[in-house]
Amino acid sequence: MAPTVSFPMKPNLLETFERLLDEGWRGVFSQQRIFTRVRCLTIGLLVSVRAHLLSNAICATGRQFQDWTADYRVWSQSPWEGRELFNPILDALPSLLGSAEQPVLAALDDTMAKKTGRRIPGVAIGRDPMSPPFHVNLCSGCVLCRSRF
Repeated sequence: MAPTVSFPMKPNLLETFERLLDEGWRGVFSQQRIFTRVRCLTIGLLVSVRAHLLSNAICATGRQFQDWTADYRVWSQSPWEGRELFNPILDALPSLLGSAEQPVLAALDDTMAKKTGRRIPGVAIGRDPMSPPFHVNLCSGCVLCRSRF
């Protein structure tokens, strides 16, 4: 019988992500059930293959035939700050990188979503993204800035 050699396994991406969520996000939310719902929807957003909408995240988690009201309330009425969700990830970056000199790549997308209402928060007049480069057209809308690491 050949001797067995055991190698220490490095944590995989899913284990690392779940550890970051459990340790870093639990204190952001006021109740455990809100944390559980946001954690489930976050994983649903990551695995949804279509547009990253809340409805697609609900369908990706297999809850499309249940009441969606609580899911939408988490995003619209719960008192938590979205910026606080990135702090644990940014704090864990040095330990996740191979070396201190290794760069972190990020892609930014600043999309102008057209809005016509005057009382919508964040609406401003900006350059229409569909206007030709030789003639600038203006439109009202919200600038949505998304980042991908």
